[in-house]
Amino acid sequence: MTSLSPRRGPRRLDQQSVSAFLSQGRPGAVCVESESGDLVAAPAWIDRSDADAINLVSADRKLIRAAARRQVRACLVADEFETYESIHGVIVRGVLQTEEHGDAVSLRVEKTAGFTFAGTLPPELVEEPGPD
Repeated sequence: MTSLSPRRGPRRLDQQSVSAFLSQGRPGAVCVESESGDLVAAPAWIDRSDADAINLVSADRKLIRAAARRQVRACLVADEFETYESIHGVIVRGVLQTEEHGDAVSLRVEKTAGFTFAGTLPPELVEEPGPD
């Protein structure tokens, strides 16, 4: 029986790559603690971002706006991939807050981390593209 080498975990992206990823407007998920203390997640879209804040649009406006009014801590996860080898994304931790004008909600950035699985598979496990 042949044994395959195990997959290794992700590598960290540099801050320039994280900023570039966030600047492209991406779907993700926002995780917050509900008023009843449960951990809940809602789909969200990154509308705009800079080093200090990420403006979000969410399909669950009621949940996200209620959390922002309470200024709760939140985590945003956004990633993309077509294969295991191509998984990459970001995790942003901060505090949700409402904007002074309009319905916008932003995540005040406290910490960001980017990740990629590129180059983490042993060569024998890398998927080769098939003929079209």
